[in-house]
Amino acid sequence: MIKYDRWFPTVIGYSHYEKHNEIKKIFSDVNLEYKNIGFSKFEVHKDERFNDLNLWIKDCVKYYVRDHQFYNWQNYEAKESWVIDLEKGKYNDFHAHPGYTISCVYYAISNDNDAQTIFKSPTSPDMKNPFNIKVGDAHKNYYMEFTYPQCGYKPIQGNLLIFRSYTLHATELKTTDDRRVIFSYNFDPK
Repeated sequence: MIKYDRWFPTVIGYSHYEKHNEIKKIFSDVNLEYKNIGFSKFEVHKDERFNDLNLWIKDCVKYYVRDHQFYNWQNYEAKESWVIDLEKGKYNDFHAHPGYTISCVYYAISNDNDAQTIFKSPTSPDMKNPFNIKVGDAHKNYYMEFTYPQCGYKPIQGNLLIFRSYTLHATELKTTDDRRVIFSYNFDPK
């Protein structure tokens, strides 16, 4: 019999904002300038119209860092935020948010069947091919809890994802005509 310790997990927190319909109404009154893939420098965390949402997100981050037993966990605050209204035919490649401790994605306007947010395992790819996967078998699922190379989250409106800022993440290719608007935040202690 063998036992396992999970020493190095990638922890993704998630929660659902019950008042998400109010966010859609508020957001419809916001005038944004978009660049590139639908990126806007609009600082959600500084706009008073989003105070309830921002306080809720701050509380969620507080629980996440407390559960990690981080020093000064009561004093995390949003240092920056922005909006991405992803256009059809676009995607966001794997990236991290260096210089910060915690990052968040809030799905402000979305369709559950739209492009997912993907997180990459820090140990992927496994260069030794321990599953002996052949070229023609790449579509088969050889993975499980210990070995998944990546995971994905559907963009469920009102959901929040919380993760360490060094975690590589991306957005799949957007193929629908529906809007997919996310608010992204970076947090650090005061």
